[in-house]
Amino acid sequence: MKPLRNSIHKFLKSAEVTFFEGLYRDYFTRTLFFAQQYLPDPEEAREIAQETFVTLWEKRTEIRPDLSVQAFIQTQMPECIKKKDRRTKI
Repeated sequence: MKPLRNSIHKFLKSAEVTFFEGLYRDYFTRTLFFAQQYLPDPEEAREIAQETFVTLWEKRTEIRPDLSVQAFIQTQMPECIKKKDRRTKI
């Protein structure tokens, strides 16, 4: 495991809010771009990008140490979109 990934995992598990805010600033633009590849509506894409970070925070203690933040985001975003679609259909 790479030392940086290990550090990120450690900080996520410790619930360091300032660290998480830094991750949000560093990854939000990429996450929004990724969401826009799935969703043409800019507001929906922004909502899904934010939801992905909420999921990251909620699952921070469950994230595998060998998984990068970017990999987590790319894995969780489609799940957030599916959840949104299910809520919309109800």
